[in-house]
Amino acid sequence: MADSTATAAQSRAQETSTDDAVAHIVSNANFKDISNRLLPLLRAFTLTTYLGKCSNGADPLDQLDPQEQSLGYLFFITTRCISDLQSNARDLLRRLIFFINTFSPEQVHLAPERFTLIADALSHLAHRLESPIIPVRPLRTAIQRFCGDRPVFTSLHASLAKYALLAKLYKDPLPVLDWDIEHVDATLDTNIEGFLSYYYYGAMIYIGNKKYGRALEFLSLAISAPSQAVSLIQLECFKKYVLLSLIQYGKLQPLPKYTATVISKFVRRHCRQYISFADVYETQCIEKLTPALEKRREAFEKDNNWGLAGQCLRALQQQKIQGLTRTYITLSVSDIAEKVGFIGEDANPEVEKNILEMVEQGSIFASIEHTGRGDHDEMVSFHDNPNSYDTSESLAILDEKISQAVMVGERLNRQDKSTALDRDFMSRMMLMVDGSQMSAMYEDEVDIMVDDDGRLYA
Repeated sequence: MADSTATAAQSRAQETSTDDAVAHIVSNANFKDISNRLLPLLRAFTLTTYLGKCSNGADPLDQLDPQEQSLGYLFFITTRCISDLQSNARDLLRRLIFFINTFSPEQVHLAPERFTLIADALSHLAHRLESPIIPVRPLRTAIQRFCGDRPVFTSLHASLAKYALLAKLYKDPLPVLDWDIEHVDATLDTNIEGFLSYYYYGAMIYIGNKKYGRALEFLSLAISAPSQAVSLIQLECFKKYVLLSLIQYGKLQPLPKYTATVISKFVRRHCRQYISFADVYETQCIEKLTPALEKRREAFEKDNNWGLAGQCLRALQQQKIQGLTRTYITLSVSDIAEKVGFIGEDANPEVEKNILEMVEQGSIFASIEHTGRGDHDEMVSFHDNPNSYDTSESLAILDEKISQAVMVGERLNRQDKSTALDRDFMSRMMLMVDGSQMSAMYEDEVDIMVDDDGRLYA
């Protein structure tokens, strides 16, 4: 029945004028008619229909209300923005942004595959107007309004992260990136490449914001994505994962246990320079790390990771300074330079610079006293955390964290219930009744990490 309806709609739409298309959109006003009658027609209208003008010379976009006739407006505006025949890019951009701010989510949810073309439309207009910042905020708004309170992944997510990187707008996409994805809907024109790209680009945005912990989360999600083959995106993610682990935790963090064995083995085999660098880093010896960094300079530069690798040296210096706070109350700057491993004429100024940066970040609490009796007389006093966590600001932060934990718990409960009702999950659970099939199921589900020679590795 649905096929015959679509065929009939296609035959009627082949010779539809722009006037008739507008009339169809306006006349089908209630949601049922939009879904059952209008949508098949909109999908069947030709390019000529969408690019044409009304018989009186009017622009069909002027005849439609982007809020009341959102679905029809969506088909018209995306076709016109993407088409190379259009020369009025600035006017189309204005109309598209207004549509993004006003569309009816209920209507556009009927054609999610069409809604994803907004990214292509904005990309084309940005190219025509030679302004890479154009897509960022409209894409953010489009995702927020389309998803509402549903933490669902769309094809627009990867585009948002990509264009934010190109435009160096590292703050703008955070409201979307900070909202954890729970569902990947295949009807939203999503694919594994878009999924991996989103988390790779998102990690780079968090790096730009110096939110290394969150960046590691994104890289981990990309690396551990279920796969029978390894994507080059996952390989690049692992390279940054190694360096960020060193910066954030001082050692290479293990991948999630559910990471596919084929991925774990592949990235270890093709990232030997990074893993060996991590081995040197974990010796906590700056005298060894500096030449090790320089030795791998070519590899890091080739991967565009030299800047991140350089931060590892500074991170190790600061981690060693932080270690001194657990042993000493007062030290001279020159003593700190000697214990940490700063060398050269700039050792003392480098120590001071690092301490001031760490104090600003809140990673240590210290003060520097300049005695004025010589270059090596500066004394550093380490202090306990002055925050007693009983102020209104601290209590507000604590309350926010508790609320977030409650929300995560509720979301996990919903996900558990959804999974328990899933037919595929129930089928697998039924296999457990048969002991002979249980072992086969676990062989399929559990990946054992092995090295190239077949031995287990941590």
